[in-house]
Amino acid sequence: MDFSEKLSNLKQQHLYRSRKVVDSAQDTKIIIDGKSLINFCSNDYLSLANHVQVKEAFKQGVDEYGAGSGASHLVSGHSRAHHELEDALAEYTGQERALLFSTGYSANLGIFSALKDELDWVLQDKLNHASLIDGNQLIGLPVQRYLHNDIASLEKKVSKQSGQGMIVTDTVFSMDGDQAKIEDLQKIAEGELAFAKRGRPGV
Repeated sequence: MDFSEKLSNLKQQHLYRSRKVVDSAQDTKIIIDGKSLINFCSNDYLSLANHVQVKEAFKQGVDEYGAGSGASHLVSGHSRAHHELEDALAEYTGQERALLFSTGYSANLGIFSALKDELDWVLQDKLNHASLIDGNQLIGLPVQRYLHNDIASLEKKVSKQSGQGMIVTDTVFSMDGDQAKIEDLQKIAEGELAFAKRGRPGV
């Protein structure tokens, strides 16, 4: 495999990516190469990364608990702060318990791993986040997709399945901003599947 040739082809196709060095805190405007630029590509949707109260809480957390947990949750890394946050999230979402993951990507992989022995099939919205597709592949089940937000397409695919399965969708699709038809999906899930779970919209 000639990596130099691959890189050259990417550059010719204007697909070669490089990292931009940011010299400021994350915000609506950031500093790159000495220039103040409007940040249109951030995932900090709620502007919490540079929020005064969040930063103060972070500083207090470092003073009290240090800069890292030191171990996994199942060993000695589950702090009082972790525990209280899980309790607060469970109460907020109306669930019995909540479980923290370091990233949304890890959470999506974790869901599939936890349910793999219960599933015979998985159906995914065509525009689901890549982490959901990766989770699906991780457990060895075929990635089956229905047309984006198309209930008729989903019903057709569900009718061809046997055993116990799971319908997977983003709530709000990150690249387009449109929302899943949760009520319709819930009806299909309750009618066809052995289990169905729904959280608060957008949570």
